[in-house]
Amino acid sequence: DCARREVLEECGIEIYNIHFQFLSNVTKYAPKHYAHIGLAAEWKNGEPKVLEPEKCEEWNWYSIDNLPNPMFKMCELSIESRKTGKNYWDVADII
Repeated sequence: DCARREVLEECGIEIYNIHFQFLSNVTKYAPKHYAHIGLAAEWKNGEPKVLEPEKCEEWNWYSIDNLPNPMFKMCELSIESRKTGKNYWDVADII
């Protein structure tokens, strides 16, 4: 429910079939440690809107084979997970 609510609040679209996609163990910034949990969902309704302009300039739809570059590393891992099915990343040196 949290992911569904956040997506609606942050970009104005409804999603469903929300499921775990991947986990990243981010140790590059030691002594700090981060765990990034990636979720995937299907689009249900609505068009993306900028509802938090202090955090985001725009939302756009892209083909998975024609994505903008450069891209935030966690977004790259999400796309790679979607394409390959890999669901765990140890992110010590790849960022």
